[in-house]
Amino acid sequence: MPSRFVLPTLLLAAIAALLWLSYGFAASYEMFGSNALATVFRIAAVTASAALFILVGAYVVVRVGFAWLMRYEPTQLQRGLVVALLGFIAAGAALASFGVDLGPILTASALLSAIVGLSAQPLLGSLMSGLSLHRMIRIGDGVMLDGEQVRITSLNWRSVSAARPDGSAVIVPNARLADSTLEVLPHDRSTRAEVIVDLPADAPPHRVRKLVAGIIEDFAEVDTSQPISVLPQKSPGSGALASYRAQFWVSRYAARPDLEGRVLRRCWYAFRREGLAPPADAPGQAPADLGPEIVLSAVCAALRTPRARGNDAAQSPADAVIAAGEQLLYDRGERIVLPERLAGRFCILIDGQLSHIAAADERLLGEHSQARPGEDGEWGRAAWLARIERALAKHVGPYAATLVARASAGGAGLAAVCSAVAAEVDDPQQREDFLREASPPAQDTRGPGFLFRCERDPAQRLVPQPPLRAVDYALLLVASESALTIAVP
Repeated sequence: MPSRFVLPTLLLAAIAALLWLSYGFAASYEMFGSNALATVFRIAAVTASAALFILVGAYVVVRVGFAWLMRYEPTQLQRGLVVALLGFIAAGAALASFGVDLGPILTASALLSAIVGLSAQPLLGSLMSGLSLHRMIRIGDGVMLDGEQVRITSLNWRSVSAARPDGSAVIVPNARLADSTLEVLPHDRSTRAEVIVDLPADAPPHRVRKLVAGIIEDFAEVDTSQPISVLPQKSPGSGALASYRAQFWVSRYAARPDLEGRVLRRCWYAFRREGLAPPADAPGQAPADLGPEIVLSAVCAALRTPRARGNDAAQSPADAVIAAGEQLLYDRGERIVLPERLAGRFCILIDGQLSHIAAADERLLGEHSQARPGEDGEWGRAAWLARIERALAKHVGPYAATLVARASAGGAGLAAVCSAVAAEVDDPQQREDFLREASPPAQDTRGPGFLFRCERDPAQRLVPQPPLRAVDYALLLVASESALTIAVP
């Protein structure tokens, strides 16, 4: 880095050399009839030499000692201590060059250090703790503090600043963190999460493992490169329920608490679709807040048949399909996958909405796990904001992070964020390239009355082609092809 180290070093070395030459010239010829000017040049030359020693020594210690030998970047605290130590050595050498006896100074310094150390013991404790602590945690990491997960926002020589999930800030002395059992959650590595689910004891374990693992790996926040384990906690014995522990890895530690709850919520829907719920929640039952008129209206719209009028005793075609069908609920953002027992049947969307993900986008989801659909059935907001930032950085540099954060601070939509930050790209062609790369894909949304069929994908799952996801939630009516033939001759 010539502009940050080499050039200043060469300039300081030239100044020091010039001052030493000036000192030699003034001392040799006794300018102005005295050695006063020579003394001034000597003091200036010694000061410049000390500054050059500190600059070069600090660079060697930081870049060679820390970055190369110890293989980690030193903190601001460690940099400051290195500069202070080198400054103390340089000051001692400078005083010694003038013939000053350092013995009394060192004795007084030791006595003063002891007094200051006793009076500032807590402060020194935090200082020494920070030396070891700052090698373990970095800005952006999470730590467990009093059973609560907090995110590190800044580090200094005395304390650590962190942010709680509710947005409040907390300042913790280094000594307190060093004296307690500290659980560090790195921001750039996966974190393990787990959930406990209870199922009927007669449910085959292999079926439970396949079902729960499929639910977990569908979340965008899950690190699918790590294994997903679904194992019974203990032998069910004679009990009616058996507990299973599902362990998986989350890409970002901050998403772990929320994701564990969402996994449990999605299991609630999946267990009822698969017939693993208690009898009161067996498949085929409509939600209590959904009236029969809504179901009948959606089926008539799907079959394009008129509704029966008056007190017509004959069963309408839509009524026949409803009587022969089974109703399935899907959670927010969940991929539509039919249970194996419903192979060869058609589906009608009764309530809610389904989003259609284009095939090109689905291929991209498999290549870039950070851009997989999130909670809302769309590509995860955090993942898309990161994608927008990376695309914008190609045109405006590091300032892209500030621009994206400012544009998205008020909760603006992803399209609005793209349009706002695109104005910072001056070149029209580059602006068009940025929007093409960063804009979220358009999705085709379907409402009640949408009829579709499912086929087996490469993983042998019964899914619609192209794939569909529930936007908020979705209620499907699944019936056999024979019921459709009767309803629509």
